[in-house]
Amino acid sequence: MLIDEVLGRWDFREVHTLVVPAPPQTVWEAAQALEAGDVPVARILMAVRSLPGLARRRGGPRPAPRPRSAPRTLREAMAGTFVPLAELPGRETVSGAAGQWWKPAAPFVRLAGPEEFHSFRTPGHLRAAVNLRVTPHPRGALLHTETRVVAVDPRTRRVFAPYWYLLARPFGGLIRRAALRAVARRALAAEPAFGA
Repeated sequence: MLIDEVLGRWDFREVHTLVVPAPPQTVWEAAQALEAGDVPVARILMAVRSLPGLARRRGGPRPAPRPRSAPRTLREAMAGTFVPLAELPGRETVSGAAGQWWKPAAPFVRLAGPEEFHSFRTPGHLRAAVNLRVTPHPRGALLHTETRVVAVDPRTRRVFAPYWYLLARPFGGLIRRAALRAVARRALAAEPAFGA
């Protein structure tokens, strides 16, 4: 897997899979076309996640409203925080980020690209890699997503561990499972008669 090359050592890991009764290429295309609106639970949980930051800004200047535009793919929506790290077209994509996600505002570090991701070693921070992989399966395709997180230093690992087990893993898992089901719905809409 490409994620092994990107982040072969990790402190925290989560894996989710789903068998989709559709051709692997159709599932891949559905995953690439997935829109942020296809996973409403993600929007809800991210809104709840941002409440501490909103409370701190109360009374101060409000950010300008975002102009309405055509629905963005989930991949485009993540582009502000996750950078593409590796891709095997039609098979696997890996993105990465760095930050301090256990803090109320969940600050992300702006990374310019893969080189900066690999060299990032600022104490008090984490690096994370997330993949999406599609492989053939006897019943269609196996859709796989894995999240790996590594702490830059031992203290950060200790500080982040409670957040990972109490919040990030259960709620992040909820989002990832919902995203896999949304990909499956898109793929099955494109190939309704597959395997019939």
